[in-house]
Amino acid sequence: MDKRKIKRRKLALMLIVSCATYVTSCMVVLFVMSRVQSKRKRITYGPMEERDKSRIDYLNIKIYKDNIASTKMIRFKRKLFFRLCQLLRERTLLRDTVHVCIEE
Repeated sequence: MDKRKIKRRKLALMLIVSCATYVTSCMVVLFVMSRVQSKRKRITYGPMEERDKSRIDYLNIKIYKDNIASTKMIRFKRKLFFRLCQLLRERTLLRDTVHVCIEE
């Protein structure tokens, strides 16, 4: 009986030590990852006005200019392109967001 109790105590102690080691290693990993993420360079965006202006200019040049430019860019005529965009809007397959419109 004494040997069984000693084995159980050793087993319980080993289990406690291994659990404590696992928890400690998880905490270290989380700490290191948080440090790495805080040092990582953040993505910065340009001013919204400049981005909107460049988007509008791009659409004006590539699509709204004339049928030849739009045919070269989107591979079909403007009328069909805008009909497709309207169809996508009506069926809610795509929707405009703050950052992107369906035409883009």
